[in-house]
Amino acid sequence: MHSRLIELLNTRKPSRRGIHGTADWSTPKEQYVSEIPEWLQCGFSWVKLVAGGDSQRNFCQWLQENGIPIIPVIRLYYNDAPLNHVAPDSIAPYIDQGVLIFESPANEFYADYENIWRSSEMTPERYRAVAEGWGQFADSVLRGGGIPTTPSIEVWKWNHFTGLFDILFEHYRDLLKQSIVAMHNRPLNHPIGYVEDSGGYRGWEFFDRYILEHLGEHLPLLATEAGPEIGWWDDRRFPRVDVDVHTAMVREIVLYPTPDYYLADCFWLWRGSGAFEGASWKNSTHMNPRADLPIIRVFKEMSAQPPVIQPPDLSALDAVARDLGLKMWGRFPWVQKEAVRRGVIQGIAGQEFGFMYGGKSYVAQLFVAKEGRTVVFCEEGHYTSEETRTVQL
Repeated sequence: MHSRLIELLNTRKPSRRGIHGTADWSTPKEQYVSEIPEWLQCGFSWVKLVAGGDSQRNFCQWLQENGIPIIPVIRLYYNDAPLNHVAPDSIAPYIDQGVLIFESPANEFYADYENIWRSSEMTPERYRAVAEGWGQFADSVLRGGGIPTTPSIEVWKWNHFTGLFDILFEHYRDLLKQSIVAMHNRPLNHPIGYVEDSGGYRGWEFFDRYILEHLGEHLPLLATEAGPEIGWWDDRRFPRVDVDVHTAMVREIVLYPTPDYYLADCFWLWRGSGAFEGASWKNSTHMNPRADLPIIRVFKEMSAQPPVIQPPDLSALDAVARDLGLKMWGRFPWVQKEAVRRGVIQGIAGQEFGFMYGGKSYVAQLFVAKEGRTVVFCEEGHYTSEETRTVQL
């Protein structure tokens, strides 16, 4: 982790909660300033800003001059990806105002920039072009005094992660070690604990494992777009995301235990217009009459009085999961499949929840067992078999 990032985290001690301000690089300073009171009430420590040139310089200056404890993340908007070289003088106006983190302009492997790259037609040559463009960007940002992120990859295109990062490991290793991994690990309409494939919130764990395997260390992770959108129903096995599901999912993301190097989730989208109006948390079209989404109120309540979740009576711990004779090959999937197949557990009872015990973070899931008993499976950290327990209530 870059020394300046370590210093920032130690000084600011930010929460993991962030917001994506707007989707417009020309959003005026005055609008963002007017949002600050609510952002602070919601407990946001990070804000993702799309910028055209120095369009967000004045707002960043205002943040610094007023000591606002919100860390800006700047994505400079260019229409020339992947050859997205950013000269030091492009970031200098932001560096002067205390900005440290700059997201790669190569956003989500989109193809609308001179048809240079297409997510559906990626070839080794195009991966190399993306990597070369990122190398120029990262070198430029580091020489200018900032910290770069890698190109963000969205949930539908995570199959490109290894194709790009294998080149970065080989040719841009030193730059990568000083960078932040940007990602759009949006959950679709999958439960937050979904791990059947990378199409969900926990897809970041695949990033993390692959990087550790090839680089020998963890890199800081930053979700520069996070959270579900109302109306999503990509996987018909799970409920459509409506207002209530959206609220529950975003809240669960905030409570989900992540490692220290998972910096933040910058939730999409505080205020949207035009093509992004349907994603807006403010004055939402999904409320009748139009109003703010409930998650804003929930965030304010959580910040005013952080929830205290009482864990089950851990004195009832009487067996590790292997005592049930079950094969562990994941987090909860083995319970949902293997255990249900064997008839040990008959169904799920309620949502996952998080709690602290003995200074450690845990998540748990309730299941209905034989004879109506409920079993709680508690797991910590990266959820190895040794960290899974059962509680009979």
